[in-house]
Amino acid sequence: MGARINRNELKHYSIENEISVSFRRINANIEFTLHWHNYIEIELVTGGRGQHDFNGEVFEAKPGLVCILRPSDFHNLSTTENMELYNISITESSLPPETLDRLARYSRGVCTELSEDELKTASSLAELMLRESQSPHPNKIIMQKLLDCLVITVLKKIPSFNSSEMVEVAPINQALTYINMHFINDPTLAEVSTIAHYNPSHFSTRFKEAVGMSYSEYLTDLKLKYSKRLLISTDLKISDVAFKSGFSSQSNFLRTFKSKIGLSPLKFRNKYWA
Repeated sequence: MGARINRNELKHYSIENEISVSFRRINANIEFTLHWHNYIEIELVTGGRGQHDFNGEVFEAKPGLVCILRPSDFHNLSTTENMELYNISITESSLPPETLDRLARYSRGVCTELSEDELKTASSLAELMLRESQSPHPNKIIMQKLLDCLVITVLKKIPSFNSSEMVEVAPINQALTYINMHFINDPTLAEVSTIAHYNPSHFSTRFKEAVGMSYSEYLTDLKLKYSKRLLISTDLKISDVAFKSGFSSQSNFLRTFKSKIGLSPLKFRNKYWA
């Protein structure tokens, strides 16, 4: 059990471009605010040392650490030595559906360490993306191909799912990918049913048949898992945890949490850190 991180805010960032690439040099002893994005970000460390707090888990940030951050992930970076890293920010439309589906299924997110040779490959791809993005007329096709190669390099390091763990109904797969990425925005059944190209009533039936629980049960389960991470790993106020986990009101959060977990959010936090 690690120590709770003393942070009382969680910021939100957004982008406008489909693919944005930067190379950053960060001085030692810098700590960034805990935050999340409405896009996908690839963070590749190429030099220096520090810590990366990723969904409440702390990883040593050193050359070779790479994380793919989804809209449902929260994180921050702190440095103990001067650090160098690539940040690649992309919209979901920049990745093929099968890649999005795979990313969405990792409950704790995607964070791994590349070998020396893998880091060289990943760094070269990121540098080529950076150069192309800075050219007078960036070629989107080149950028996309380089991105695909970089994502494949990272995902090769992450265990794939067994067929028994996959939901085989393709329209429901699309819906699950969207829900897993955006549950903190509290998507409605009607909204998600359009992604599966079903009317809401038929979608509700097919979803329960494929997943084994209702849409609202699945959505609530995702929110509760996320809220537990926030309670354990931050000092956010209970009201902030409620809204940042996708609940429409604090009272709904308190009632649901107590019903499903058996403790109030405050008692859960205090028991975990007693």
